[in-house]
Amino acid sequence: MAAIKSSLPAVPGPKLAPFTPTARANIKFLENLGHAKDKDGFVWKVEIEDRGTFALKLFPFMHWVTLRDSWAEYLARPLQTSQLYYDYLSPFNAECRAYGRLKQENREDLAVKAFGYLDLTPEQEADVTQRMLDDGWEPESLSDDDEETDHSLGHPMWNRYKYDRDQPIKAIVKELVVDEDGGSAVGFTPNDISQMWEDLQGLQRLGILVRDIHLRNYVAGKLVDFGRAWTMFHPCLDQIHPYYLKREREGDLFAFQELLIDYWYNEEVTTELEWPKGYTEARDDIENFGIDPRDYDWRKWEESREDADAYVALSLYGDKKPWDSDDEPED
Repeated sequence: MAAIKSSLPAVPGPKLAPFTPTARANIKFLENLGHAKDKDGFVWKVEIEDRGTFALKLFPFMHWVTLRDSWAEYLARPLQTSQLYYDYLSPFNAECRAYGRLKQENREDLAVKAFGYLDLTPEQEADVTQRMLDDGWEPESLSDDDEETDHSLGHPMWNRYKYDRDQPIKAIVKELVVDEDGGSAVGFTPNDISQMWEDLQGLQRLGILVRDIHLRNYVAGKLVDFGRAWTMFHPCLDQIHPYYLKREREGDLFAFQELLIDYWYNEEVTTELEWPKGYTEARDDIENFGIDPRDYDWRKWEESREDADAYVALSLYGDKKPWDSDDEPED
């Protein structure tokens, strides 16, 4: 009998529960909804047992060194263990933490809903891999060094390293949003823009910095991807030079602006683009760039505020890498 699985990630802070107690389920893969350029995850339309039809996002493996050097490059202090880089920075765990926060706060309306995570069986992994290959789908590798990946178990598209060979592909079960014709709803319409801006501010109030805002990450005007999000408490919101943090916060606002401008241009919208209420004020406030996600009180969900602070102080970071000054660092 399969073991009962815990909510993930296994660190203090928000978590996502398994979709079933064992994180296993009978899955029928129906349609590939993703794009060959997707790197953080592959999305499929699926049927899961008698539960209905869903969107299932499958997550390739990532090397912790890649997470450390490319996804946590601005950290002023390194994390104590390689596992902590996975817990806070891998796309799977980043989504688990963001969706876990939305569930904590009963604000799942701010994004497309997630219902829990699953572990693929080896047979399910082989099935979906072959379907992707049969479709002529060759996703780009995430690995900087393909020689380190273990090709003896699974296709290299999953980037499985030697220490991952006994680990299952992780997946998150999400709401399947369809259009009026029953097809997959994508993007947004001009009528969605005000709500999209309100949602983005709502996420920031809940301590979530999205960091990946573009058209493919919206479905029917709702965000569907948190694979690069920083959700408070997060080391990258704590131990980061103020210059880089300001740049990350600025990035969300300007990415939102670029999203709208590109939409107006590519869709040839005839009406004039009007910025949603409050957007230009937030964008032009160069000291703050909107709501600071660090202000969120993440400790209120922990059994003990003192234990939460002790975890951050004693169990999270390695030796400090001090800044030379408060001046803007060189890129």
